[in-house]
Formats: sequence, C-alpha cells, structure tokens
Amino acid sequence: MIIGLKDNWKDAQTPHTAYLENIINDFKNRRVTLAPALIDKFVADVERWVISDRRDDLERAADHLDNVLETLSDADQEQLLAELGELFNYTYFTQKKKTIWNAYNLCALSKFRVCPYCHHSYAFTLHRDKMGLLRPTLDHYYAKSDYPHLALTLTNLIPSCYTCNSTLKGSINFRTKKHLHPLFDDEDVSFRCSAAGGTIVKTVSFLDSQRSSLTLSVKATSAAAINSMDTFALRERYELLEKEGIDFAIAQLQTRELIENLSVTNGTAVKLDPRILKARLLRFVPEDYREYLLGKLYLDLDNQFRR
Repeated sequence: MIIGLKDNWKDAQTPHTAYLENIINDFKNRRVTLAPALIDKFVADVERWVISDRRDDLERAADHLDNVLETLSDADQEQLLAELGELFNYTYFTQKKKTIWNAYNLCALSKFRVCPYCHHSYAFTLHRDKMGLLRPTLDHYYAKSDYPHLALTLTNLIPSCYTCNSTLKGSINFRTKKHLHPLFDDEDVSFRCSAAGGTIVKTVSFLDSQRSSLTLSVKATSAAAINSMDTFALRERYELLEKEGIDFAIAQLQTRELIENLSVTNGTAVKLDPRILKARLLRFVPEDYREYLLGKLYLDLDNQFRR
C-alpha cells in the first residue's frame, strides 16, 4: 500500500449496510421453520461484526471463524465454509444489475480512483444506461475463500487494479503475513531521488546533466509496509518509472525558477499566487496527491526539492 483510503467508503456505508442486513434477515426468515444448525449460531455470533465499519470487528469476525473451524471435523468445516459462501454471495454481488445494490454501485461511491497498492493504475467506475460498464477489482483483504462471511464486508473490500489484486497478491494470506490495510493504516512508503555521487544539487542544470546517474529509491519502516512493498513489487515497478519521477523533479525546479523570474512585466508587478501558478503549470496539487497517478512519488519529490 502506498496511499491510505481512510473514509473511502463513507458514502457507501449506509446502502451497503442495508444490503448486508437484508441478506442476513432474509436468511433468518428462511430458517425459522428449520432445525437449528451450525450456520445459524455462527451468523448470529458474527452479524454485528460483519456489518461493522471498525477494524477490530473485522479482526473479531476473522478470529471467530478460525476458532470455530478448529472445533469441527473436515467435513463440517467444508460444509460451513460452503454455506457461508452461498449466503454472502460475492459472485451474485458482482453481477451487472440495473436496480439492485451491487459492486458497480458500491465502486461508484469510492472516493478515490487510483489503486492504493501501487498508485500508478486507475481504479474508477463507469456506468452506461444505469448498467455497470467497468469498475476496479475489489481485493478481499482477507481472502473470501478463507473467510467467506467477510466476502461482502465493507472493511474487507479494497478497490484496486487487476495487477495488484490478482497477478501479484494472488493467494497470499494477509492474516498470517501482515500488510498495510489501506482503509485503516497510515502511509509508510516513501520515495527519494538519489545521485550516484551521493550529493544532489537542487538545480535544473545539475539534474539534466546527471540524469543518467539518478535513481529513485522506495523505502518503508514497518514490517507490514515492507511486506506490502514486496508483495506488490513496488521497488521493481517504480524502477521503471524513474523517468517520470526525474522529469517531475526537473519540471518542479524549472517552474520555481520561472515564477521567481516573473516578478515584473512591463514595469508593473505581476500579482501571482506562486502556489496556484505552480499547481497549474505542474498539474499537481500536493494536498490532493492521493488523487493523481504517481501522486505520492510526486509529493515526496516535491518535498525533497523544495528550496
């Protein structure tokens, strides 16, 4: 994870909670005339956690299934997982439907349109004639195959690109190997430009002349962030984006020099807001870095080369 998506699902919380509550209530109504079974007690135990927007409830729901499965035979484990998968049916949720709440409606309410894991792929949603046309993949932070009761839990759904979700993450277990959670954790991946000689002079001429010796480094401090860097191949992927990063650093310095030289025109002081002009020329607003492709890279370089 490069950027955090705290409050990403704020606008979706109410309709999605209603959708989950309807699923659970319909299940309870269908079971009224049937003999109590393991799934009945399990759903009653986890209901409040499944619809919650709290991280500790996400963990409680996952822990509860782990504890229950330890008490069951292999056959009963398989049956419970299958029944939970059928109840919290993610496949049905992802179908393109015009009126019923579904994955396209949910993703349309995502506040960000860039993959939080790599931050260089879009993750936006389109509708046509009220029908879902395309949307980001929804990564199940805790795999729905292992935790099927969390297949529709909002805090377990991360809008992401296909490369991060399917190609790179694959079947890696985020329960046993901790990773940053975009909906809850603080950002802990940073970028920096380095020169082979060790010293960078913050001038356009230096960066232009030393371009071939400049590199981008990607760093993290916590174990979860380091795991995220490894899983999503951030070092390797951003090595391929060095040109974009160095071009931005040079453009930032050039823009600053331009603004400094535009103090007088025709003998009259030009009233410029340097921050606004810089943002327009670079097409980048530092405060909104999460909304841009490569925005965290640009933010860190903007801070590094600020004079």
